[in-house]
Amino acid sequence: MRTVVRLNFFKMADQKISQLVELGSLPGSSKFAVAYQGQTYYADTQFLKTIFRKIYLYDQSAGNPLAATTAVIIEETLFTTVLGADTLGVDGDILKVRAWGKYAANANTKQVRFKFGAYTFDGTLHSVNNRTFDVEIAIHRLTSATQQVFSNITESGVGAYSANRLSEISNEAEDLTTVLTISLTGQNGVAAANDIELHGYEIVVQTGL
Repeated sequence: MRTVVRLNFFKMADQKISQLVELGSLPGSSKFAVAYQGQTYYADTQFLKTIFRKIYLYDQSAGNPLAATTAVIIEETLFTTVLGADTLGVDGDILKVRAWGKYAANANTKQVRFKFGAYTFDGTLHSVNNRTFDVEIAIHRLTSATQQVFSNITESGVGAYSANRLSEISNEAEDLTTVLTISLTGQNGVAAANDIELHGYEIVVQTGL
């Protein structure tokens, strides 16, 4: 499994230094090492939130799925991560999540769901045969206790099928000063392994500053 952090960062007065920089976490520490023009700079996560516009976390498979449903009909977690308290610490901060994968080539019913705290976005439960899916979520902090969430899932069309798309806008009331969990799950309608495969995901924290 490969996890990378990338970011855009700026000098004072929003003068852009570099559009894309690799980061590596330091073992046993909450700090990050930033390599730029032959120099290494160190900063803790709070400092990063202060000076950086975007932080990317992503994982993408090289052919094989990152996760897949097994031969059961219960809901299963495909990926999950914990958001630390005040990850969205400023009004206007946005958390963007994208996850993509594919459905097996059979007529079994399948469903994916995205979860953010108590909020759940249900993809359509239906028979999807040999299609890809792309889930996109944007969580916009209005206050520390209110958010507007845009959720969308697009399933590709194959052969005679047209693309399926489902989206919604929801007002939520999660407490962003606490630790929250986000996850993507899959549920088979028939107990068949690998009916739903996750092939990649990306998490972006875009600060409002």
